[in-house]
Amino acid sequence: MLCVVLCVVLYVVLCVVLCVVLCVVLCVVLCVVLCVVLCVMLCVMLCVVLCVVLCDALCGALCGALCGALCGALCDALCGALCGAL
Repeated sequence: MLCVVLCVVLYVVLCVVLCVVLCVVLCVVLCVVLCVVLCVMLCVMLCVVLCVVLCDALCGALCGALCGALCGALCDALCGALCGAL
């Protein structure tokens, strides 16, 4: 029972926080790079529209996949180790 509670707490705190921070940082970096590249090549108005659309799509897909895989694996491993120790 303690193991389950600890795993849930661990999952929520570590995985959710880690994912949110990781996603925000990744998205900001990606979007800035993407926007700079796009803006150099295109005019400003088109660039803004493209940046918003592309960043939303890219960040959504990337963060979803990355967070799902990373958090799932990390939390499973941690919970397994924690439960084994207990």
